[in-house]
Amino acid sequence: MKKVTILSMVLTVASFSLPCQDKPLAFYDIIANDSIRMYFDPEYHFTEKPCAQFIRYIRVNDQGDFNGYFADATTDGSVIGTGRYINGKRHGHFETYYPNGKIKRKGEYRNNLPVGDWEFYYDSGLPERTLKITDSDTLLIRYIDKKGNLLVQNGKGKFKGTVEASGSVIAKGKIVNGKPDRKWKSTYSNNAIFCEEKFKNGKLIKGIFPTAIPGANRYYYSQSLLSAFLFADYVTDLEKYQVKKCTDSILNNNEIGNRPIDHVQFRRDLYNSVKIISDNNNGFKRVMSNVGYTTVLNAPVICIRFETNEKREPINFQVITDGGHEYLGVVSSLLMKLRNFPPKERIFFFFQIDRSGMSSTLGNNLLILYYFSKERAFDASKLRK
Repeated sequence: MKKVTILSMVLTVASFSLPCQDKPLAFYDIIANDSIRMYFDPEYHFTEKPCAQFIRYIRVNDQGDFNGYFADATTDGSVIGTGRYINGKRHGHFETYYPNGKIKRKGEYRNNLPVGDWEFYYDSGLPERTLKITDSDTLLIRYIDKKGNLLVQNGKGKFKGTVEASGSVIAKGKIVNGKPDRKWKSTYSNNAIFCEEKFKNGKLIKGIFPTAIPGANRYYYSQSLLSAFLFADYVTDLEKYQVKKCTDSILNNNEIGNRPIDHVQFRRDLYNSVKIISDNNNGFKRVMSNVGYTTVLNAPVICIRFETNEKREPINFQVITDGGHEYLGVVSSLLMKLRNFPPKERIFFFFQIDRSGMSSTLGNNLLILYYFSKERAFDASKLRK
């Protein structure tokens, strides 16, 4: 009992989505001795059993750390991932799987860091990419497109594929010695231009957002957005150790239309899509002054205004805050997938990117809050995680 009590305290303290309450959440069951069963939701927050869609089977040590072999599965028993921990750190062989049961990725961890060769696969079972991870670099060794064409072999070739987990950004360019070389271009999955970068000997020389409006921050030099061949996955998301009550999972946010938005999926897509831009934009913290918005949680509020046509489709997107223009393409592409709005309406989408919990290691903790409104005036109390 002591082991589980320590673990629950660690998770409760680490969670910033868990409100104050009189009794601890029952987000785990004791199987036997040091073995427990933990419940988590599609956003990879630990939660109460009635709201869980996934279960982690794991042991814990005397300090409450994960220890030994684990298996993550859906509530109907389909395995989504396996691996091993040693005193709270990932160590050994890890595998994750698609919902159809086919392998998604596999590779080794040593002392909590990915090492050696990592293999990625399409949901059809076809190999996708092979990465070689060293102490100082991540190299693209092989890449095969969905049609089965071998585009990169032995670290040489021409890459054209996704460079972040949601698949929203498609990059293309030359690969030399496992690294990008010369000029690279990229688009969103809807073919809108994202960014361009120039490399020399695998190092970023300059990046640019070609479609940024005059006066916006068009150029960047410190970090590439197109060489992120290794994606964070659900395992690293789960280790943020956030906990949610069942009531937190009930989506009762203000709804603009008469059909509710699937906020679970929308939040996940929004996080995956803006993270690659946000990681490179840590210096952006100015106040949005032209419409009277102020920073909350030491992060700027960005507002995108759009309209809907008679088919309820979002159209005519425009950033109306001083900053955030680099997010317009990727966010508008997500909003265009929604059909939950009333026809012929003007709507304001407010969102905030808080980097206060970020680290430089894999699995950065990026918090995105947002809400939809028919009102131009910003209301911080409506921002939702």
